Amino acid sequence: MVEDDERTLEQVPGVVRSAIPELQVDLSASIVEAKERIIKRYHANERYDVVVLDFMLPLIRGDVPAFDETLCALCRQRASGALIAHITAYAEDEIVTKHNLDYHSDVNDQRSLFLPKTPEYCELLVSRMQRFLYSSHVRSQIEALFPILRRSSALRGLQRSSISNVGKLDVTQQLSILSCDISKYWQFLDEALKGEIKEQFRVIEAEELVRISLL
Repeated sequence: MVEDDERTLEQVPGVVRSAIPELQVDLSASIVEAKERIIKRYHANERYDVVVLDFMLPLIRGDVPAFDETLCALCRQRASGALIAHITAYAEDEIVTKHNLDYHSDVNDQRSLFLPKTPEYCELLVSRMQRFLYSSHVRSQIEALFPILRRSSALRGLQRSSISNVGKLDVTQQLSILSCDISKYWQFLDEALKGEIKEQFRVIEAEELVRISLL
């Protein structure tokens, strides 16, 4: 998160950590500091999953904040798989409006978010982060596992545990973990992913409980 406003820093990181306890939150208070972090992680192949940034930021700590688009451009280049979430108290400013139209106005782009600092923006930010992160997590599991299952003629048989290995776990274990994660994160998953899951799994939704099994 790139932010120098004390009120935002008092509110957002704590709410994010509480709602998404698996997430590690790094804080930068200037453009230079944030760019250094992003480039360092890029070269270490440890890219960010989410970048939250304000439009009004100081170049270095102690500088007067000014409108900046270069950090967002760097994020699109060096953190291209991340959700880039812009928050701003200047949503009506001409520069901000043009930037939003140019880069964050596609409603189908799951990796882009623009949020004016309204009273509910923190709740909206967390909700979008949950959907993006948990959907990405489940989708990556499916993409890693199902090519192996499709190549195996034993998918419906009793020898599924000996089909192949994904990492250190056999397929039966991977399916069990995937099923548990789908059930755990079901409420946060995007609708497109839910549709894909229903094509591969039997999904039973009952109030607060979701049961998953192979078709």
